[in-house]
Amino acid sequence: MIDYFHCGRGVCQGVPLSPLLFCLVEEVLSRGISELVSSHKILPMIGPKDKDYPTRVLYVDDIFVFYRATRKSLTNLMEFLHIYDSISNQWMNSFKSHFSLSMSLFILIIISSILGCHRSTIPLNYLGVPIFFVLVRGDFFNLLAN
Repeated sequence: MIDYFHCGRGVCQGVPLSPLLFCLVEEVLSRGISELVSSHKILPMIGPKDKDYPTRVLYVDDIFVFYRATRKSLTNLMEFLHIYDSISNQWMNSFKSHFSLSMSLFILIIISSILGCHRSTIPLNYLGVPIFFVLVRGDFFNLLAN
């Protein structure tokens, strides 16, 4: 890789150029995950009637990645994130990162060691909205509004 210029300081938050640069770097991350899925290095989750789930959701500086929890998918994702970390100087905070699965304790320990983060329980709240794996009835959201 050829370095075209060197940056001596980062761009501070609040600088008008900062959000644009962040979006460009986030686009690299998103396209990298897409490439992993299209090259079958990450196996996507399969939904009902063979519908595919989204492979990722990006919102500001939070990223949800959805894929089958195979050893191949886990190691390929982590290898990509390490490369991304070294290039972008953005890294995954393992204290704030979590994964969610329903598996045996032995498999959860293996996954936790590969990802370097801890398991969270479902339902969880993200930006005040509960996230779960089951069909939610409409009256649940009426309770949230009150």
